[in-house]
Amino acid sequence: MAAVQAIGLMSGTSLDGVDVAVIETDGERVSAFGPTGYRAYTEGERALLREALTDAVAMRERTERPGALAQAEALVTRAHGDAIEDFLKIEDFSYGCKQVFSADRWCLTGEAGAFLDPLYSPGSDFIALSNTFITDLIARELEGDDVSARVPAYESTYFRLFETTLADYLGQYHLFGDPQVMCVKLHWDYTYYWSYPALWFFHRKWIDLDFVEKARPEFDRAVQLHLRMQQLFRQWHMLDGREHSDSFVTLFPHLIQISDELDDEFDDEALLVKATRDREAMEAFAITVFEKAARLLPDVTVDLQKPVNPYAVGLDPARWEEDGLFDGSGMSPREARKLVKGLQFAWLDEFGGKPTAVA
Repeated sequence: MAAVQAIGLMSGTSLDGVDVAVIETDGERVSAFGPTGYRAYTEGERALLREALTDAVAMRERTERPGALAQAEALVTRAHGDAIEDFLKIEDFSYGCKQVFSADRWCLTGEAGAFLDPLYSPGSDFIALSNTFITDLIARELEGDDVSARVPAYESTYFRLFETTLADYLGQYHLFGDPQVMCVKLHWDYTYYWSYPALWFFHRKWIDLDFVEKARPEFDRAVQLHLRMQQLFRQWHMLDGREHSDSFVTLFPHLIQISDELDDEFDDEALLVKATRDREAMEAFAITVFEKAARLLPDVTVDLQKPVNPYAVGLDPARWEEDGLFDGSGMSPREARKLVKGLQFAWLDEFGGKPTAVA
């Protein structure tokens, strides 16, 4: 028999976790040892396993699952699957780049330049964006235009969009398994994306330097909000982390509207007006999510009539005064909710399946 690689798993009697190891074998002899891995049990999981060991004494048949045994069996099965997933994961697949466009007539396009993450498929966005910049530079130069000022301008836009989108993923992977937080995060990320990067791409505005300059104040504020909300999502996850099942959440009306508007006809003035409208909706979104998540804070009640600064939202009450959360700017949660009607149906503990605490 030819040698094959095999993955072995073991979760012994010490209740510490699941060990993973790779060997090369022909079925009789081990010819080589490969990498190893480990998935630790949490304190809550260990407590459940100890309870199951006590309950197992009452077993009379192999098929019986008295007490906590069935729950423990499901836990151990899931932990083995987790261990394999973590062991086989692909690491360090994201990368950046110092330069993508040059006035010396060379450019990097798509993943030859920089790559973010598979989630949301941003690689397709940056392939399209870089191809748009490159073909515009080539076409202009063939027509005899001086593109020396456009090259750094396009590169600056490219990298700013890349770095802003990077915030969707950096330090966020632990959120992807949180149904409540990730559900709202998906709504938020697409609200930002369809309001600015995608919309302006559809209308070829990223190569319109005059428009980009006019719209910069609104876009700067949108980016500031986007980065602030990524922090809020991480904080929300740390406060909550309940599991949810049997839930269905649809897009709320504003998100459907901005999706439908992607290929609508807008002149520059209408796009600028829309940029302001969408930024105000993002502010309302941020305030509404903050108020919802803040309900998890002990001994804290947010006044629904008091203005909240959307650029200072966070779930650390010790920072609220310093950050200016209640400095009088912004709008009240009650006012904000009117601008993002329907968003509340993303609250899984109110409108979704029954939440359960994580062990």
